[in-house]
Amino acid sequence: MSELYLRRTDGSGRVVITHHIVWDAPRFLENQQRYQREAKLKGEEPVRIELATQDEYRAFAWPKSTKEK
Repeated sequence: MSELYLRRTDGSGRVVITHHIVWDAPRFLENQQRYQREAKLKGEEPVRIELATQDEYRAFAWPKSTKEK
C-alpha cells in the first residue's frame, strides 16, 4: 500500500488536492484519469487529474494560521 496525492483541477481552474491510500498507485491514477476522459465523452465537464506532493496537500488541507476569537 502507498499514499497518493492527487490534484484535481476543474474547468474554471478550481483546485482540490486529495489524499488516498492505494494498493497500486499507477493503476489508481490511470483509473481516475480514464474516468474523467469518459465523463468528457458523456458531455460532463471533466476534471484534470495530476499527481501532487504531500507538502502541496498539507498546504491545501491544513490552514497555516488560525485566529482565535
